Amino acid sequence: MEKAASGECIQSVFKKEESGDRGTEKAFGRAVQEDRETEHRAGVSKKKAQANPEHVKRELVEKEHRELSVRRQCDLLSFNRSSLYYERIGLSEEGQRILDEMDKIYMDFPTYGSRRMSRELRRRGFKVGRLRARSLMRILGVEAIYPRKRLSFPEKEHQIYPYLLRDVTID
Repeated sequence: MEKAASGECIQSVFKKEESGDRGTEKAFGRAVQEDRETEHRAGVSKKKAQANPEHVKRELVEKEHRELSVRRQCDLLSFNRSSLYYERIGLSEEGQRILDEMDKIYMDFPTYGSRRMSRELRRRGFKVGRLRARSLMRILGVEAIYPRKRLSFPEKEHQIYPYLLRDVTID
């Protein structure tokens, strides 16, 4: 369960071994430790299963499981059942054309943020506001290139001064 909860193997998390070993749950040939209580009343294995991203949790749920209902599996994974049945809708053709145009603009002007990007798209005939431009930029995985603060990196040639009050007691 712990290996499966970390997302490495996602085959059958909730399988029981048939050997009659007092119903100990097995996952991938190894015995799963029982869910131990912790300070915040959630077990260790349950916490690890809850830490997975949504797409991993969706794959962990077995709809045809004999002993655990879908409701119980979702409860153990802290995963909403509505998210299990939700199917995402892809981008429309118009949205895809906007993304393609955004990509061309970004290649020419990588310093453009969402405000300038939406302005440039409007100049090119697309009806796009700033928030729509921002969400499409996230989908593309691009962001404006600009000089960032680098205050925590010291200059290599800068002299390092000793701390003179280290062993001095102040009265």
